[in-house]
Amino acid sequence: MDRRARFNRKQPTTFMLNINSMTDMFTIMLVFLLQTYSTNTFEVKPIMGLQMPTSVSDTSPEEAPMISLSKDSLHLDDKNLLNLKDFTVPPDQLDQGEIIKPLLSALQAIKQEKKEKEDIILQVDKDCPYPKMRQVLSTATVAGFYKVRLATISGN
Repeated sequence: MDRRARFNRKQPTTFMLNINSMTDMFTIMLVFLLQTYSTNTFEVKPIMGLQMPTSVSDTSPEEAPMISLSKDSLHLDDKNLLNLKDFTVPPDQLDQGEIIKPLLSALQAIKQEKKEKEDIILQVDKDCPYPKMRQVLSTATVAGFYKVRLATISGN
């Protein structure tokens, strides 16, 4: 038999599909998608005029009371507690120079309702000076909220 005849001869060829590799690939893709899928329903609503700082952290927040401090106002969740002027709390609303009275009473009321929670979320304008933020932090600590998480906008 010559060489050409061997190659031209029609031989039945079968193609076997290897499912194992494809199954492994789909399993890896499924695990990746499940790990990156977020079922978090927590919604952060910035108050008017608040410019939040950016962060590259990808941790999801848990439900907690949210304090929002902007140049013009201080909010707890959706309730306006104080109107501010350039982040400054009126002196008659301060106790011992650091504790914000309306915020303290509102946080103490929440603490009595939810005794097991000791954390809050703090939403602060990116231009807020630290001494003004410290007043809010001091008030939260006096009210019994020791774990503070800073809300930021996800950015690169």
